[in-house]
Amino acid sequence: MDNVLGQRLRSHGAVLIEGPKACGKTSTARQLAASEVRLDADVAVRRAGLAEPAILLEGPTPRLINEWQRVPDVWDAVRNAVDDRQQDGQFILTGSATPSEALIRHSCAMRVSRLQMRPMSLFESGDSTGAISLAALLTGEKLTAVPPAHDLAAIAELTCRGGWPATLHRSIDDAQQSARNDLDTIAGTDLSEVDGIRRDPRKVKALLFSLARHNATYTDLKVLAADATGQGEPVTSKTVSTYLDPLLRLWVVDEQSAWGGHLRSAAQVRSKPKRHLIDPSSPWLRSAQTQVL
Repeated sequence: MDNVLGQRLRSHGAVLIEGPKACGKTSTARQLAASEVRLDADVAVRRAGLAEPAILLEGPTPRLINEWQRVPDVWDAVRNAVDDRQQDGQFILTGSATPSEALIRHSCAMRVSRLQMRPMSLFESGDSTGAISLAALLTGEKLTAVPPAHDLAAIAELTCRGGWPATLHRSIDDAQQSARNDLDTIAGTDLSEVDGIRRDPRKVKALLFSLARHNATYTDLKVLAADATGQGEPVTSKTVSTYLDPLLRLWVVDEQSAWGGHLRSAAQVRSKPKRHLIDPSSPWLRSAQTQVL
């Protein structure tokens, strides 16, 4: 990810790093940033930015603007600054929630590169040797099988721990407790902060359980609603639809577009996307996996 961010800064005026909370966006951006402003931590600066977004851009470049969505007008300020300066690598923006499209009136095409970040892979966390390369397989290189670095029980624990940087040093029980707490926060607080609409935390949790059960599958909203209702809370397809949007905007749920075997395949435009929880450490996903096993 560090290498990708560096390449994007060399080819664009600004880079937007998007992804769920606590996946390492700020730490990654700080590796290359020369200055920063944290809109999530400094209330006074945030208020000043709401009044005059351009003041947030003052500082050595690349300038990191953390949780930029707290001051949505900074998006246009960055675009104008990139146009005026005509230089690459000016800004790094990070965000844990995607603002409403109504608040972003310009796509910033050819100015801002979007970089999606997810929790760490086993190779990034140091739990995989990386001896087998997908890139090498796709280029036809001959590979030799190597002994596995972990047995099945260890892989199951790594799956339940997840790829969150803050939990890498914790025991499996402590890591799972952290995941439960984070999802309680998502259900009780974070969803409401996205668009100001209060939602029933019990229904949010029921929907997350259903999404976990159907992780990485093509699933109709009616099926998700039926599963969520089965957890004890009446949920309709309309409710599922209105809850999915903020979950996607918070990067709690990730959608994978359909894959077509050839260029003119209709699968990509006719098939619904698969939905994934952003990390396998979700206790609801763990419960669903346990039932299957």
